Amino acid sequence: MAVRDPVVAPHAMGLVRSWAATGDRYRRMTAGLAWGVGVIPLYPVVGLRGLRRLLRTEDTGVRTTTEVALLMAFAGGLRSMVLDALGAWFPEAKGAERSNLLGVFLRLCGLRGIEERPDADAWPSVLWLFDRSLPVPGGTSSAAAASVTAGARAPRSYVDVVDLWRAALDSGGTRKEALRVLKSWVRWADDRGEFRESLLDLIDFLAEGETAVRRLGYHLELLADDRERPSHTADLALSRVLYVI
Repeated sequence: MAVRDPVVAPHAMGLVRSWAATGDRYRRMTAGLAWGVGVIPLYPVVGLRGLRRLLRTEDTGVRTTTEVALLMAFAGGLRSMVLDALGAWFPEAKGAERSNLLGVFLRLCGLRGIEERPDADAWPSVLWLFDRSLPVPGGTSSAAAASVTAGARAPRSYVDVVDLWRAALDSGGTRKEALRVLKSWVRWADDRGEFRESLLDLIDFLAEGETAVRRLGYHLELLADDRERPSHTADLALSRVLYVI
């Protein structure tokens, strides 16, 4: 309520900034939730800037509350803005901030459902943002074209998604989780094929360089050759990825 009052709001946000700047972990944790729950719905740019500062931490509690705040903002309707923010922050991120940022991104990749689609539950949210901003001959994707026709502005998210995925797969601290999420998307596409082509497009982008090709090829081959549940999506991906045995 304090943030909604134009007279009190500057003082309220100043208080949150002071909590975030202190060395007290509990005040910093409270600041993270305040940015996410109280400030971002009304002042998203201000709130996201505050959360970025809190990402530069090695404290587990502060990291977790900051991650929760970003997930809430993403799920609360600021999907494009949150993803664009992560993409903008990433090139300059180092150390703990870089690791925490990639962790948040992979958590976002576990979310699904975009209210703009009738088949929302069948799409991972991050993959839909990738798909609707992916350039094709003519300057936009079919999904983006539909959004523009409906009067919405298509986000430019595909570069951010590709860069963050490549970094997550290249980093020793996040590679295991990144592969787990990617495998879950492949299995999900086996069951619900609506986003299979978009996932294959993403894998094409990720298969850049010999190391990436070998890594992806190895894990895709495991899924494709699974005796109990061979993956059709992985098989299609292998046919598009130059895999050198």
